[in-house]
Amino acid sequence: KQNGRFQDLATVTDTSFTDTTNSSCNVPETYRIQALDRSSPDSAYSDTITLTPFDTIAPPSPQLQFASAQTNGDVQVQWNWQPTTDQKYFEIWRDTGFGNFQRLDTVTYDSTYTDQTARPADIQHQYYIIATDSCAKGNRSAPSDTDRLMVPQATTGACRPENVLSWNAYDDLPKGVDL
Repeated sequence: KQNGRFQDLATVTDTSFTDTTNSSCNVPETYRIQALDRSSPDSAYSDTITLTPFDTIAPPSPQLQFASAQTNGDVQVQWNWQPTTDQKYFEIWRDTGFGNFQRLDTVTYDSTYTDQTARPADIQHQYYIIATDSCAKGNRSAPSDTDRLMVPQATTGACRPENVLSWNAYDDLPKGVDL
């Protein structure tokens, strides 16, 4: 039933039917069955039944691609997201120090966030993402892996023609470097 009117979904010769149309979560759908006798113009209708689709399965954890300090001091955080999934909301969490994380923001149907309050020159921020599905905000994924910023530092060789770069070890690379 849509817009107050019943619509034909299918003609079947069995005693079951699976509605694969895009039903919206938490929106009631009312059904009735019409029995047809092909040899006569007679038909009969069943009682109606109303069902409300819902989702109780939490989405998988997002896959964090990177958290990268930008030249203007912002930090760009990016994760994988497939638009065909039921993931709708993404919570961005940042370490406030000593492993204590705080939710910065929630974005909708997106896979990139720019943290304009970051201080990458002073703090080695860590980030993770939590996905929430489109049907129930209570269906939250486990946190993604945590990504910690690599903070490069540079010094010059003073009177020697050299630049010395150093950085904190990156968690996902052996010995903090790409070998």
